[in-house]
Amino acid sequence: FETSTSGWVANAGGTIQRVAGGLDGSFSLEVRGSGTGKFGLNDSPNWISETPAAGAVYRFTAWVRSDSAGGVAELQVREYMRTSQKGTTTYSNAVTPAPGWQMMSVDYVARVAGSTLDLQVEDDPIAAGEAFQIDNISASILAGGSSPDAAPDLAAVVAPNPPNPGATLAFTTSRDGPAHVRVYDLAGRCVKILLEAGSLLPGRHAVRFDGRDASGRRLPSGVYFYRIEVREGSAEGRFVLMR
Repeated sequence: FETSTSGWVANAGGTIQRVAGGLDGSFSLEVRGSGTGKFGLNDSPNWISETPAAGAVYRFTAWVRSDSAGGVAELQVREYMRTSQKGTTTYSNAVTPAPGWQMMSVDYVARVAGSTLDLQVEDDPIAAGEAFQIDNISASILAGGSSPDAAPDLAAVVAPNPPNPGATLAFTTSRDGPAHVRVYDLAGRCVKILLEAGSLLPGRHAVRFDGRDASGRRLPSGVYFYRIEVREGSAEGRFVLMR
């Protein structure tokens, strides 16, 4: 949510806004309820617009926090073929948002091919007007079901590699949808967000990495990893920084 709230809408009378302070960036999304009923956040349009095959396994994750909310938050995933729900609603682990960031995660197995997967974040408050912040929402395909070749080929290339001192990460998408590109260190910490887009058109894309972290400091020499998350799925790779 570094640049916008595109791709997300509030539901059940809730409201959303970008606020300062993210898990590994400068902003997160705040979701606020209007009463004591359940409220939350919904992807719009659905992140997974077409499952490749029955048996395809997807993993959805998100991080939440709150300074004061006392309710319970969780992810829920539903599968639809047009307007008909397939299977049952699947839920993540439930967490009570606290001042520190906590992760929610759920794996979903597609029942049919060609369906869409709807992701919602739902909070069941104990008081009126509760609010929570959410960040780093992701969806990735773990297995392609009966179509083992369904995993996307994003043709990702880092050039030059090693960066000197920076580099360009290029990749190709075939569907319109949200896109997230991040750089991680060996400890798994996100050190730089290269792209946070609510809607990215199909085509060849390039993002610039300047060899610095989110605060503008030069990153030390070592091995780093990039992760691309788009409508088709996700792709990962690595590169070496040499100072």
